[in-house]
Amino acid sequence: MEIKKPAKQKKQKDYVVADARKWLNHYKLDFQETEGDTEGVTLLIFSSCPIRQHKNNQSGACLSVTKNNRIRFQCKHASDQHATITDFVKRYPIPNSARIVNRFSEEPVTKKALADGHIFNYGVYELSNKGVTFLSQEGKKVKIADPFFISETTIIKETHDVYYELHFQFDGHWAEPQRISAAVLQYSRFKGLVSKGLSFNPKHEMEAIDYILMQRKTASKVYAHQSVGWVLEEQTPVYLLDESYSKQVLSKPSVIAAESPYDFQAKEKEKLFNSYSKIVTILLGLA
Repeated sequence: MEIKKPAKQKKQKDYVVADARKWLNHYKLDFQETEGDTEGVTLLIFSSCPIRQHKNNQSGACLSVTKNNRIRFQCKHASDQHATITDFVKRYPIPNSARIVNRFSEEPVTKKALADGHIFNYGVYELSNKGVTFLSQEGKKVKIADPFFISETTIIKETHDVYYELHFQFDGHWAEPQRISAAVLQYSRFKGLVSKGLSFNPKHEMEAIDYILMQRKTASKVYAHQSVGWVLEEQTPVYLLDESYSKQVLSKPSVIAAESPYDFQAKEKEKLFNSYSKIVTILLGLA
């Protein structure tokens, strides 16, 4: 007879993120503040247990608060020794005044901005000219990589493949940007970027991937085509050359892809490109 193992229950978080002092002041709960035994942790000790009245000493309950505002509840009384922050929240819901919204930078990252000392935030992650860090559960700022970021996202029209323009520092200097496939930002392939010069802590590979997937959303987006010639886009004729030419304003104008066999940057092809460009503009009436 096969005995089935009980299904594993999903472990609930034993903390919430909020401004603890504003929270307690909102409900006029009396407390004293002191440093905990763990570095970076502050204890907010209640003058009396906020969960229930106890027959013996009322003290013994507190909130522990980390530097990144993770709050846990504990009570030394036997009747409440298993109480968690979930029980505290049920009794004292977090007021809007104590809620914390993670900061997310929306502006694109540039090397100049980093050199000028600008700091970019993506939730628990932070990018500066010193590197990429994240806040641990203990509230400590941990460096996970040297500075790296994505400046541009390119989408190939014909294949819908996605490429990123990756910038990173190598030995304190910015290396040549690397054009990488979006598929590289997976746990099984990300470590391959080490051969290109990207430096990150292997213990925090998942955090490095999580960070760059957030940061890439701020990068500029361009569309590109690999072929040349006439196509029909948005029900209008479009001629693809060094860029897309059309009488209508396209919602997704594109440029020639770096992966295209057509190289309009080569000097020997410059005259041919100029001729084609003039012909197209005349045919489309754009001249």
